[in-house]
Amino acid sequence: MNITEGNLSLVTKKQVVKPLLSSFLTVIFLLDSLHLSAQKSEVQFEMLAQSIGNLLIEKDTLIHLNFCFFNKGKYPIKVRYQTSSSVNLIAYDTLITGKKKSCLKVAYQAIPNRGEVEEKILLYLENAIPQVALLDIQGHIYDKSKMYEVGKEKVFLDKKSLHWKISQTDTLLKNNIQWFNQSQNIFQIRVVKAPSFLKPLSTVILDPSTSQIVEFTCDPHQVQHKSFSTAKLVLEIQGTRKIQQEIMIITEYLISDQHLEQTLFEKAPLIMLESDTLRYHNSKNKYSLRLYNRGTGTLKIDNIIQSCGCLSTAIESNTIPSKDSTLLYFEFSSQFKKKENINIYSNDPKKPVILIHVIKDSK
Repeated sequence: MNITEGNLSLVTKKQVVKPLLSSFLTVIFLLDSLHLSAQKSEVQFEMLAQSIGNLLIEKDTLIHLNFCFFNKGKYPIKVRYQTSSSVNLIAYDTLITGKKKSCLKVAYQAIPNRGEVEEKILLYLENAIPQVALLDIQGHIYDKSKMYEVGKEKVFLDKKSLHWKISQTDTLLKNNIQWFNQSQNIFQIRVVKAPSFLKPLSTVILDPSTSQIVEFTCDPHQVQHKSFSTAKLVLEIQGTRKIQQEIMIITEYLISDQHLEQTLFEKAPLIMLESDTLRYHNSKNKYSLRLYNRGTGTLKIDNIIQSCGCLSTAIESNTIPSKDSTLLYFEFSSQFKKKENINIYSNDPKKPVILIHVIKDSK
């Protein structure tokens, strides 16, 4: 049907008015949304994630951090938050007026040996764009009491020995030591002496207040096919002065042939302790324990390692014939705390490492 001006039917009028009304309501809705959006302030954060780095601590420690942001708009913003029990917001503005900078002062409870840290703070920002922000605290925490200090230079390492278990099918084997520089000096670590089966290590640079993992590679084809053997790696640490640090290298060849294993153990030493626990009292600082060789071969003590400088050890003889014994001597300083483990390395093929548990008696 042709439609001419002044001759519109009722049905035709409804068909024209309905889409016009729908378009009008859409425009009103968009204008309203724009008005509401215009009443919100844009928030700009200086940073959404902060790192505490690699912390080396002996006791629970509070770490203080600031997360700062700026209210770029003219309307006030209300702030609420949600986080874990390890993180406390010790100071923050619940209401931030327009064109103003604000900082959330955060206290993070660092616990020794926590390991990897990844804490979240969820912020709710009312009348803001964005309305929600997720803040991150990242890092790694280590227990200082379990580390070894080198020459009182505030340089630490997480182990004093490297242990490789080798089978006939192995190619290259890797192990590592983590170093911590808690001083303000630069240190260089280089190899002075190493067994032939270790691949050469280039000089390592330790920058101030950093940590670094140093990797060592063992070539099993160069290792003698013994059930158990030890060697020494000597490192030189150059900072304000030169210090040498010995690392015990332990290689254990995994023997699959039962007859060969029995042959190796036929004339082998067997290490035994008078006691695997030593109790320390404040009234006495010198102690001794007897160490026995109950085997048929000569026992050789390769090394005695403890992680704390508050305890010194000595041995009467490093070589103990079959069915004989020797004395271990211990001397404690006033800095000794609650407990300590002492590692004794020997040529006993079944027990290459034994532990002595040292406990401070409160009685």
